[in-house]
Amino acid sequence: MALDSYFYGTDPMLILQRKQERQARSGNRTEQTKMTQDQSREIEELLRIWYEHNRLYGLALGAPRAAPYARETPPAKGNTHDDSEVVDARLDAELADAIEWCLDALPHQKYRSAIGLSMANKHGPAVFRSNRYTTEQHHAMYQEAKQMLMPLLRRRELMRT
Repeated sequence: MALDSYFYGTDPMLILQRKQERQARSGNRTEQTKMTQDQSREIEELLRIWYEHNRLYGLALGAPRAAPYARETPPAKGNTHDDSEVVDARLDAELADAIEWCLDALPHQKYRSAIGLSMANKHGPAVFRSNRYTTEQHHAMYQEAKQMLMPLLRRRELMRT
């Protein structure tokens, strides 16, 4: 404000016009990142993969999968235990780790909790609520978090659109 009054004097119309020009320039950058329905669905799918991976993730604390006498036995050809489900699970785990990085880069924890709460309600019994926010506020935070997440996912080349 002081710099505006230095360049334009004390004329409030010139100062207001300059502020509106600055807001219009900064508004153009946000319009470029408006989310389409396809982009929203793609982010939803990535978040579903992340949520399912984190929900099912557990440390390997139990007994090993192979008997002690068979641990050193190599398979006849290749890895016979790798079927398409195991390969998909490995790919999803790598993808979930990349999405985790993007979620950690969000500016505030409330966005991550909004995403986690929404994913828990969408992919499980819809009983999870936030005591701090109403349903409308939570949904608005979730949409804002998706909007902020989109450039991060693009930077990591996780989005196709």
